[in-house]
Amino acid sequence: MKLSHKTQWLENLPLSTLQTLMARYALRAFPAIVQRYESTTFHEDHFLKHARSLLSAVCLIAKPSEELRIAAVFAAANARQAGHDVDHSAASLAAVAAARSLVLRRGDEAKHEILSSIETLPFSDFAEQAQWDYGKISSASENPAISHSPLWTIELQHFEAARQIDTPNDRKLQKRLSFWREWYQGFLDGKPLDWELQRRVALIDDTIWDAGPETVAAEIERIRSLFELEQEIANLKGQLTAVQNTPAAALIGDNGGPPLEDAPARAFQTDLALIWKQVEELEEEIAKPSPSLSHLEKIAKALWDISLRMTAYCGSIADGMIREGSKELAKAGAKWTARATAVTVTAQTEGVQSVVKAIGAFVKTLQ
Repeated sequence: MKLSHKTQWLENLPLSTLQTLMARYALRAFPAIVQRYESTTFHEDHFLKHARSLLSAVCLIAKPSEELRIAAVFAAANARQAGHDVDHSAASLAAVAAARSLVLRRGDEAKHEILSSIETLPFSDFAEQAQWDYGKISSASENPAISHSPLWTIELQHFEAARQIDTPNDRKLQKRLSFWREWYQGFLDGKPLDWELQRRVALIDDTIWDAGPETVAAEIERIRSLFELEQEIANLKGQLTAVQNTPAAALIGDNGGPPLEDAPARAFQTDLALIWKQVEELEEEIAKPSPSLSHLEKIAKALWDISLRMTAYCGSIADGMIREGSKELAKAGAKWTARATAVTVTAQTEGVQSVVKAIGAFVKTLQ
């Protein structure tokens, strides 16, 4: 293959560097994978195949694993096959090359795939930006270029730096593609979505990808809602652990805090233990291949009821601060303890309610 000025400077670079640069090339070209639709049909299946190919490529670079490599093999093959239905553009060729260059067994074949694809990209902006990327890669001990930098950092002559994926004025279609627009915006800004979330989407089974856009969108929504629920659970567990290690928690029932003989205080301590129990049950349930809707709803109700009791308890602390302002709470230590306890309870309540809302969102994806 005869190389032009676009690729001559790339010819002798290490393959791993070329693979990262190829992924960045493909990301920049990605909005051109679809036309600026007016009356033209949006080829959603064509779009999804190439989005999957590019997703698998960036995940494999960022978090390499054998399961992602296998996913990239199938993703690249399916995207390449999509050319039989819709003509390949430079952008679609780049999305395919980004994945294929990572899974081809021979290095010379992978390099040829990369250079051939880059030759088809029409604008000088791409080469200039890739040179900036190369400088970033060369000066770093790790590989930041795939994620830590915005896609465009140079002044562009031919391309729109903020260009997003174009979709027709179809609300259902826009909703199905909402994940992909957010995913792409993350790379535009140099702040990609959580890699674990991306990895889970990349590993969606072939049977689901082949079942059509509606099925794919539903599975992505399920994966995302489950991921967000897991994050809320982790945040709540962190709060609960912190509470156990704070002076305010230790002083509940001591002279500086609400007395143990106070019924709301005793109920609060009981509820802290109940939250742990419900969270453990929740983690066990969502880990199952087919979580029980009724069990999830039961857990959500139990947690919501606890949050209401905690809100009432927080109110009782505030009342106590007012009533006893001239007595015990006049002491600096007592003031701090009461306030810290109120803040602690408020944080717990918000954390519990966030988990409940996340359970509700996850349950909707299972119905």
